[in-house]
Amino acid sequence: MKTAHSKLNTYVLVPGSWQKFRSTDHIKERFEKAGDRVLGLTLEIPPRASAVQNQIFSLHHHIKYITGQILSLDLYNIVLCAENYGGLVITGIADEIPERINALIYMDGYIPDNSCFNWKVISNINRRLFVTNRY
Repeated sequence: MKTAHSKLNTYVLVPGSWQKFRSTDHIKERFEKAGDRVLGLTLEIPPRASAVQNQIFSLHHHIKYITGQILSLDLYNIVLCAENYGGLVITGIADEIPERINALIYMDGYIPDNSCFNWKVISNINRRLFVTNRY
């Protein structure tokens, strides 16, 4: 549902773990020609050699981080698009600010059910990376 805030959709691209969203130039060009906005966001990860290295960057943290960016940019009419782990993030964002979200698109992304959490859906290899902090 479009609101008075904007007549355009804003496509917010959310990547998977430890990566920037795949090159979005060709995607952005197509959507912008159709009159829509595209914003590629990157999930915050802990810097390797800093005081926050031992801080837990959980699914909850990523949901709050991206939600905060959306709110600070005052975005509405959002179509959230995600790949792999980002699917969990966009589902949480939609729960946090449903009034701003028009649709969710899972592009090779995890689609969680009501009992889902990150540890349950990731591979053993990724679990080891999480535990050893080697991403």
